[in-house]
Amino acid sequence: MHEGAGSGSQPRPQLHEVIPPLVLGTATFNTQYVADPFDLPAASIVSRALDLGVNAFDTSPYYGPSETILGNALAHPSVTSRHAREFYFLVTKAGRIAGDDPGRRA
Repeated sequence: MHEGAGSGSQPRPQLHEVIPPLVLGTATFNTQYVADPFDLPAASIVSRALDLGVNAFDTSPYYGPSETILGNALAHPSVTSRHAREFYFLVTKAGRIAGDDPGRRA
């Protein structure tokens, strides 16, 4: 285990102890699967997943507009009114991003 900064700090938990075993993947929030992923009922999907106890979401800039769509869904009042931010995890990728990705909307 890795030790945190400073003396007397608690050991950092293993990732499998923190991240839930079931994660909702959002790769389908992208044009590879639907013509306009912004038309998907993403807020309903996310809200229902949280209602059922799924409290982790996987996304990536490589999934086209997935990060934006997921962010909008998580910010929707149907989600924020019932599910506090500290009760779910966001998992994404970082590293190799093209600056002119045509699948992303500003």
